[in-house]
Amino acid sequence: MGYPFTEDDPELFAIHTKDVMDVAVVNSVQTVSKIGEELFKNFAKERFDERSKFITDPLKKRTYLHSSLKAGRSFQKTKPKQKF
Repeated sequence: MGYPFTEDDPELFAIHTKDVMDVAVVNSVQTVSKIGEELFKNFAKERFDERSKFITDPLKKRTYLHSSLKAGRSFQKTKPKQKF
């Protein structure tokens, strides 16, 4: 793998680690635009057309697969230890 922007490799991989992404991550990246459009249409319909919700009502949080989270692998954030 050389320069990532000239590669014709069909697989999605992390540039800094060269790890090939899971199929679920690839599917989520490919469909994120479509999901965003559907969420916006639903938002506009509920708040402007039907007026079934207030415009100030919070949106539900959506979770997407992140490239650093793979099956069987979890990361925990730790606070850095400060020395005085």
